[in-house]
Amino acid sequence: MGKLKTHTYIVDKLTEESGEKIKKALRSVDVIKSITIRPEEGTVEIISEKDLETELKIACDIAGAVFRVKVKKGLFS
Repeated sequence: MGKLKTHTYIVDKLTEESGEKIKKALRSVDVIKSITIRPEEGTVEIISEKDLETELKIACDIAGAVFRVKVKKGLFS
C-alpha cells in the first residue's frame, strides 16, 4: 500500500448537488480513502495513494461541473 496524500482540485459550477454526483462517481475507485466537497470554496479534496485528476475530470463531466486545475502543494504558502 502506498503513502496517502491529499490532492486538492478547483472545480467550477460546484454545487451541493453536483458534489454528491461527483462523490457517487468516485466511490468506485479503490485507492480513494476520503472525498471532501466544498461547494462554497469550489474545491474537491481527495485523500488517496495517487493523483486522480483523470477520474475527477470524468466525474465532473457526469455531474455537470467543470474541472479547472489541481492546486499545487505550497502554492499559497
